[in-house]
Amino acid sequence: MNMSSESALETFTLPDGRELLCTNADDADAVWREILDGTTYSAAAESLEPGETVVDVGAHFGVTSLYFSDQSSEVEVIACEPAPQSFLCLEENFGRHLKSGVCVQTAVGSRSGEAQLTYYPHQTTMATLHVDDEDDKLNLDTILSNIGLEESARVAYWDRSRSGSQHVTVPIRTLSDIFAERGVTRVGLLKVDVERSELDVLLGISESDYRMIRNIVMEVHDVDDNLRRVSDLLRSRGFRLETSQDSVFEGGSVYTVLAKK
Repeated sequence: MNMSSESALETFTLPDGRELLCTNADDADAVWREILDGTTYSAAAESLEPGETVVDVGAHFGVTSLYFSDQSSEVEVIACEPAPQSFLCLEENFGRHLKSGVCVQTAVGSRSGEAQLTYYPHQTTMATLHVDDEDDKLNLDTILSNIGLEESARVAYWDRSRSGSQHVTVPIRTLSDIFAERGVTRVGLLKVDVERSELDVLLGISESDYRMIRNIVMEVHDVDDNLRRVSDLLRSRGFRLETSQDSVFEGGSVYTVLAKK
């Protein structure tokens, strides 16, 4: 399905005046606020060194990619995004603000091939390879409740978020394949935000490639014991972990894992 003409694109303006193309300005604002309101992303980026690579898996419109580039201008950014409309925005934003960055239109998983992506035009950051309405409803209701919305407004928001959902076949690649293709030798930071595909992303990294990754920051949905499985895998690869839950997610399933060597 070609989604590029399904809805009008919008503009989100960063505090410094840079304008970003996005499918939904509210989604872009939510991602930006999540970065600024927490400390995990800044902690993950503080030790970036010149010449290292930042890999942004689930890059959406490129908001986090730009943030990491701002923290250290001498890093290369590789951003992966499978949703066609979000990728269109990502490419445009890199062209405007991060010309040295690389955009890859792909999902990332444990093996290369194809997969079905479910895309929500009214809640684009929830696009997923692993549909779980119960988990999504829990987390969306939790966020809206924690910011003070009444139940009737939360129900209406949920109904709108699911309306017009679309399915599209997308390529899926392993990170090790992408590293090899791009000649990556030093990953200062790997960021992962992939709506329940977190473990699959990690399983697509070879043991030898883990040795060149210094820091990982990822959102983990704790369904099917996912948080423990992700944590066990990262510890087995030599990482020290800090696990936290942003206040807006308290009562939901989403945790942030910061892994450092």
